[in-house]
Formats: sequence, C-alpha cells, structure tokens
Amino acid sequence: MSAIRKGDYKLIYYHASQEFELFNIANDIGESNDLVDKEPRPLGMLAIELENYLKSVDAQMPSYKSTGKIVPWPAEALGVRLPEQKTYHLQKVTSKDVTLDGVGKDRAWEKASNLKDFNYTWKDVDAPATSFKAVYDTENLYFIYDVTDSKVIAPMDLGDKDANVLGSDRVELFFRSANLEHDYVALEIDSKGRNFDSKNQFYHPVIKSWDYSLQDIDIATSISQKGYIVEGRISLQSLEELGLLENNEIITGLYRGEYVLNEQGKVDVSWISWIDVPSTNPDFHIPCSFGKLVLGD
Repeated sequence: MSAIRKGDYKLIYYHASQEFELFNIANDIGESNDLVDKEPRPLGMLAIELENYLKSVDAQMPSYKSTGKIVPWPAEALGVRLPEQKTYHLQKVTSKDVTLDGVGKDRAWEKASNLKDFNYTWKDVDAPATSFKAVYDTENLYFIYDVTDSKVIAPMDLGDKDANVLGSDRVELFFRSANLEHDYVALEIDSKGRNFDSKNQFYHPVIKSWDYSLQDIDIATSISQKGYIVEGRISLQSLEELGLLENNEIITGLYRGEYVLNEQGKVDVSWISWIDVPSTNPDFHIPCSFGKLVLGD
C-alpha cells in the first residue's frame, strides 16, 4: 500500500485491489470511519498529491504476477485528472522598453499578454483582481503584478525583514526544474518592495531563507488607493545557473497572498493562484501548483 497524511486527513491506497481508505484522524484517531464515499474533494486531492510524491522520488509501482500489468498510480486508479499545466508566452523586447519604476506604464507592457486568470483556490468566492505580465530581452526576465487591494497591509515591526514580508500583502513567483529532486526557488515580494527569497525541496517542510544576488534581481513598487504594483527584473543567467531555465521554458508558480483585518482586528490571509491547486490545505509548495513561462522568438 501507499499512504499520505495532509492536515487532518490520511489516505491509504491498496495496490492489489486499487481501493482507497480516507480518514479524518483529528476526529477519528482509531481510523474506524472511512470517508471515501463521503468526502470526494480531499479524496481526489490527496490521491493527486500522493501520485506526485511517488513520481518525484521515482517510485516504482508493483505489477500483477498473473498478467504483468503495472498497478495504476493513485490518481489514475481513482479516475482523477491531474491539473492542466497552464502556459504563458513571453514577447521579446529591447532593454530600452523597460524602466522599473513601479508605475507600470512602460511600452514593454503594451506588448505583453495580460494574465488575469487568478482565483482563490481554497475559497468559493471571487478573488480581487490580479494582473500579471512578463516580457524578456537577451539578458533579463521582466514581470509586473498589478493587484486590486482596498486595504494594503505592510507591517514594519514584526521582528525582522523576513517576518515583515511574510506578514504583508504580497505577490509570489516560484521557479522549479523539471527534475523534482532539484531545489526550487521562491520569491515573495510585498507592496514596499521587500522580498523574502528561499530555496526549498519538495515534500520537505523546512523553508530555507536565501538571498538572490542584488546583481540578478531588481524590484520597484507603488501603492495607490486601488491597490499596489510590483515590477521586477530577474537575470536569465541566474535562472540558467540554478537549472530553472531549460529549452526557453521556465516552470513557474504565480501566486498572491491577500491579507485582511478581521472583526477582531487580527490579520487573516487568503491565497490566490494562477493554478487551481489540488491540495486539501493551502499549499503552493507542491509541483502541480506550477505553470510554465515560454520565451518566444
């Protein structure tokens, strides 16, 4: 069998019979109440996550001795489709077309496709508008987030630089290799242009703070009554050296953290994503939360 635990849920996949058991172990520590027929959403999401993990470690599914047929992967056995990997195509520009000032009025952005397909993945309500554009030249990838936010939260006194960013409204870009054993890079940037960079490994919960070289990244931002804008530059050479730019493609996650003050005066966060992430709990640190940026001619 194979099994996965995520949050309150535990899923077991029995190879020989291709059957599943699903338990909410927070409420059912003895695993006596099988929820397979009662909670289809966590069932499907955990099957996808289990399959992604098994493939990431190059696990080999067993085969039936009588037929030699390979046992299906968990999501395959359940009949659940993996999320479609979305693609965004970048136009090539010249460096004089781009000025990072946080205003977003450069000619380059007029040439770029406007990606607006962002949604709350774990909430059944419409997310505030989020726009992403990207272009590139011979040396750099340029991007811009233009987000609607009626109340921008950006604390200054949470203890240190990283805590301030992680407690703020922010946009995020994650980059990963096709090889899931390689580190992936996460860039999290708030409305004041502060960024928290990290290098991570899939299915390892420790987030490792890491600073992108100042020669390889620039950020400019602005805040208005409408919301905030984040413009950025990332050198293509740095992406290549990190193994994140291959065959003119960058496997990329595009996200946004939306912070709001609740009735008690405390800050709540909701997560917005380009991809409808198949996870039972808010989690962008999984391979299927990524799409693909493609550099054109």
